[in-house]
Amino acid sequence: MSSPHIVELPEKLTIVTVEALHEQLEPLLNENNDVVLNAESVARVDTAGLQVLLSFCQTLQKQHVSFSWTSIPDVLRDGALQLGLFELMALPE
Repeated sequence: MSSPHIVELPEKLTIVTVEALHEQLEPLLNENNDVVLNAESVARVDTAGLQVLLSFCQTLQKQHVSFSWTSIPDVLRDGALQLGLFELMALPE
């Protein structure tokens, strides 16, 4: 079994960066490899950024691909909580 693919999320998960984020995440959907989302650098989020991450997480779940989160900053947790996406994105407590 191959090692998980580690995704380094950008500092800004906003409408300005969602296209680049989507381009970074999309190829991983075809690899059927476990994914680790490292959110250590995230300092700013908006609804568009969270929507891209939600879509990615839900697609992985549908494909039965395991994923996990590391180093989740409060700004990401708070944004997901405010929009009711915390559980949908499988963010750890």
